[in-house]
Amino acid sequence: ETERDELSDEEEELEEKENAETILLGFLSLCEQCYLAPRIYDVAKSYEWREKILPAYDEERFKKLFRLSRHSFTLVVAHIKNNNVFISEGNKQQAPVELQLAVFLRRLGTMEDIFSIGSQFGIAEGTVILYSKQVMKALCHLQAKFVKWPSNAPKKDPETFFNHKKQYSIQYQAIVDANGIFTDFYIGWPGSVHDAK
Repeated sequence: ETERDELSDEEEELEEKENAETILLGFLSLCEQCYLAPRIYDVAKSYEWREKILPAYDEERFKKLFRLSRHSFTLVVAHIKNNNVFISEGNKQQAPVELQLAVFLRRLGTMEDIFSIGSQFGIAEGTVILYSKQVMKALCHLQAKFVKWPSNAPKKDPETFFNHKKQYSIQYQAIVDANGIFTDFYIGWPGSVHDAK
């Protein structure tokens, strides 16, 4: 009986190892997949709004929708359109930069969920995320060109901007809630003004 017990213990250990390997292989297989559920390609979409209605919007409606004037929108497109993120790596051509920027601005400028934005533009939720990431990368590449921290004295009343650390500065105050959302900000006091102001 002891031999039989030892054999069954060994068999049991071997079976446990095989089960663990099977589970691990299943997990690795799952990790290699991009999607947990099969993709659905035949979801009904409409391009009517973005192709017919959006171009007919007047300047005021356009600005409400994208938080930019048409002129500013066109300038942003001109600055980002040649960025490498908009060059297709496969056989399928990318969507126009104008569409990607519009989706990005709509996402940033509203509290709408990505399903609603995707439905409005006739694209899938994943595409809303993709366009947002691509536009954000393109805009980040422009940071050095457009975001400048002043380091020289201003021409008017330079002494008022000279702070206690012997640098020229301007004060900035921001209030952020528990969710990391900016609820208020103020920029403007010269660096020589006490922080309590």
